[in-house]
Amino acid sequence: MYAAIRAYAITCLLAAVIGLTGSTHASPTIKIAIAQNNPSTGDAPIIERISPADGADNIAPTTAFTVEFDRPVAPGNGDIIITSNGIEVERIAVTSPQVQIDGETVTIDPATLLAYGASYTVTIDEGAIMSAPIPTWNIIPDFALLNSDTSGESTCLANAPWGAGAWGIEAGSFQDSSGRATDRRLDAFRFTTDQNVGYLYARDAQSRWGLARYVQGTAWGGSLCGSPITWNWPAPLDVTSGDAPITLNVQHSIDTRTLLTDDNSWLMFAVNMWFNSEDAPKRLVVDIVLSQECNLSPDCGIRNFESDDAFHYMTRVIPQENASEENVTATVDVRQLIQDARNATYLDETNRPASGPMFNAQTLTLQQLEYVIEVYNAEGAAAVSYLGVEVP
Repeated sequence: MYAAIRAYAITCLLAAVIGLTGSTHASPTIKIAIAQNNPSTGDAPIIERISPADGADNIAPTTAFTVEFDRPVAPGNGDIIITSNGIEVERIAVTSPQVQIDGETVTIDPATLLAYGASYTVTIDEGAIMSAPIPTWNIIPDFALLNSDTSGESTCLANAPWGAGAWGIEAGSFQDSSGRATDRRLDAFRFTTDQNVGYLYARDAQSRWGLARYVQGTAWGGSLCGSPITWNWPAPLDVTSGDAPITLNVQHSIDTRTLLTDDNSWLMFAVNMWFNSEDAPKRLVVDIVLSQECNLSPDCGIRNFESDDAFHYMTRVIPQENASEENVTATVDVRQLIQDARNATYLDETNRPASGPMFNAQTLTLQQLEYVIEVYNAEGAAAVSYLGVEVP
């Protein structure tokens, strides 16, 4: 499925001045000048070249304009308007057969003949040409879901209110203060969606490790609460074969992060990626930490460790320039992430390097992707507008 990510509008002007060369039967000379006005925000596609080029001659009146961008583009909403001396000559819908888009190239084929001695301006409406959607492994990465609001202090939750093919939502506690497993509820949780944004809230004040998350896929085959899982399970994604880029992109904004004790609290916002391997005895779980608050003794830092059934690799994301932890757009190279996990040292339960072999799997498949707020005597909330693993 394709996600409408990186869909930024672009406005450009093509000014074509057609001069008479020789007799009235001679082909015109076309001079083209470009004034480009990109939006002030976003990573808009950029014009790299046009054809006919500036100063080209022997151009037929039936010549089409070709515009090449720095990335694949797609039709948006809007028109291409051709004017002469301020008078509209032709208006072409960007979805018309007269506009052909092939990867990075847009060809505009006017029905109107270019007249000798006339000057023209070709204007592409803002929003008419956009960056092409990027295919993603998981579906609905932009949270384009039906509006939903599931809130309150209730039992564990593990379902997909938008249907079985969508994001799952899950909340509950998974361990008490003594380390014993529990399926008890969080003190409070809330999931809402509106305007393609998923809102997530979690709170624990009873020393029970818990989480709330948006999730797709299933690595373990179960849930926190033992409830039926109805969310989307994408087919496993091979992340070790080939060399084409695989990229994780996340956009979120934190509006609550509060520690409820002075010395016994933990709060983490993260993206978790869960991998299986056919040639390693244990799975790999990667925690990509977006934000962390902690006052637990003795250590609240990043720690890679080995558990009974998995290697757990943690890394902090580096926000894009001028972003804060509260409002993050982050991009992660998944292949590099795997290499870093292979080179990491993992600790056992005594905080010493594990005695067995470190994680050295040669084949890995991505099984699960989730946005998670993990709480222990803390509360946190965030709005998630995009989470996707983008694939070639």
